[in-house]
Amino acid sequence: MLSHRNVCVFALSLWALAAGTVSAQYSRITPMVEAIRKAEPCVVGIFLPGGKSVSGTGVIIDKRGLIVTNHHVVGKSKSVIVRLRDGNKLDGEVILDRPEFDLAFREG
Repeated sequence: MLSHRNVCVFALSLWALAAGTVSAQYSRITPMVEAIRKAEPCVVGIFLPGGKSVSGTGVIIDKRGLIVTNHHVVGKSKSVIVRLRDGNKLDGEVILDRPEFDLAFREG
């Protein structure tokens, strides 16, 4: 049985093939690489209160600072510390947690 991660990788592979990024003249700068480069500034580190190491990562998805991460990153914590790309740290609050989908939303 395929896991959700395997399905995503498979779907991305099909997208890459459909986009024509796989060829005999393979370029390392594929549309996927470009998409990741554009999203990189939105990636944040998630720390649990009192934790000294990063618990996981999240992605800022709107201008208000809404962040999506995984449930396994926040566990049962209702608050987190968000480290931005520039190193600044902000307090965040878990506003929606869906362990059955391994998703959590927080405001940063």
